[in-house]
Amino acid sequence: MPDHLVFFIHGVGQQYETYGNIQHHVSTIQKNTQEMLEALYDGNTTAAEENDDHDRTASSSSSSSTTKIQVEFVVIEWHSIVHALVDAKMDQATLENVPKVRLATNQWLMDCMYYFSKPYGQFIIDAICRQCNTAYHDHGDPEHVHMIGFSLGGVAAYDILSMQWKNNSLDTTTTTTTTTNAPPTQQQQQQQQQQQHEPCMCATPNVCVPKLDFEVEHLFTCGSPIAAALIFRGFDYMHYRPPPHTRIHNIFHPYDPLGYRLETMAHPGLFADRLPVRLARAPPRHSRLRLLPRIPNLGIKDFITQYYMKLTYDEDTSSSSSDDDDDDDLDDEIPATTTKTIHDNDTCEHIVGKDKRTMCRQLVVVKEQNNNDNGQEVEEAEEEQQVEPKEFYPRRIDYMLNETVIDAYASEWIIAIKSHFRYWANRDLAFHIAKSLLEKKIKGPYTRSGYASQ
Repeated sequence: MPDHLVFFIHGVGQQYETYGNIQHHVSTIQKNTQEMLEALYDGNTTAAEENDDHDRTASSSSSSSTTKIQVEFVVIEWHSIVHALVDAKMDQATLENVPKVRLATNQWLMDCMYYFSKPYGQFIIDAICRQCNTAYHDHGDPEHVHMIGFSLGGVAAYDILSMQWKNNSLDTTTTTTTTTNAPPTQQQQQQQQQQQHEPCMCATPNVCVPKLDFEVEHLFTCGSPIAAALIFRGFDYMHYRPPPHTRIHNIFHPYDPLGYRLETMAHPGLFADRLPVRLARAPPRHSRLRLLPRIPNLGIKDFITQYYMKLTYDEDTSSSSSDDDDDDDLDDEIPATTTKTIHDNDTCEHIVGKDKRTMCRQLVVVKEQNNNDNGQEVEEAEEEQQVEPKEFYPRRIDYMLNETVIDAYASEWIIAIKSHFRYWANRDLAFHIAKSLLEKKIKGPYTRSGYASQ
């Protein structure tokens, strides 16, 4: 029996068919998560053993270090089940020209329309819940259960978990009605009338969600437009959200066109002006880092800096006025250029001593550059410390992947399309999932040197 059971709910498009590759994606994210779990769990347990008790025997330490946490990912596939009902009719109605475009329309775009329609949306919800309950019992009813939803699968997982409140209330109401069999009171009739007059505040999907046989601890949604789905359906987050025991992780790439913030709907007064939490960097693979040679300091930066200062000095001297006779007389006595270079780590101050105005301008530029460098270092330190929120703030919901250097130079359309499919092999995402699964075992925030015990 695995320690953690994770249900993976896919998005639109083919999964096991010709253009589907879901098995490879799930195996990749499972492999990365398992590596992170082993690294975090082994490293933290050994550190805890050293801090708690130094007199433990070698046998006990070796047995604890070899302890592994097993995580099982189960694919919940609903695309083929729905399309088995509609593909025969859709193929007859589809035109023969531009076949690839029509294939993308029928297999990818139509999935969104099927989900948000009454008959097929109910069928998708039933298929997901049935597969989850069956897999849960087949794996021995594990204690910890989680869900990962990609794109439209995240919206479906959010709807299923949000409707679990209604299932619990229906269970309580059925027990009370069977015992009392009393007619509704006047207060209950007034509440029903208020709900009819305010459909947008307390609205829920017009589907019947089956009850799950387990409780979900973490819901990871990757590139899922949950906020957009709530808005265009007229739902409110405060009246339509998962139970309190389920923590939501709304993860998106900064350039993902289907990524939307959810904290602005959950806590608009607190997180409206705050940026999403940037995922912490995953520990590097030391085996790969050993192969990289160390680049020596060849003095290229100092040469470029001195050359740039010489060019700026020549421009200032050429643009100076010719009617300053005193300055022309002093040119014979004072050297043309007096340069003083002070090396402090990676910063250099160049003081040019012919013109006082030039000297002042260079000092101001150097001070502004130093202030900007210090500001960037402070911002980087704040991003590293932004792994976990403070105690007096609600738990964060929105998390953002780290962009790469190519993202700043690539085309807007290309990077938007590629960013929606960057979640599977992202090690930072696997690191975040591993930390969330072990949040009760590990102690202290993660730094580059490891986890600091509190």
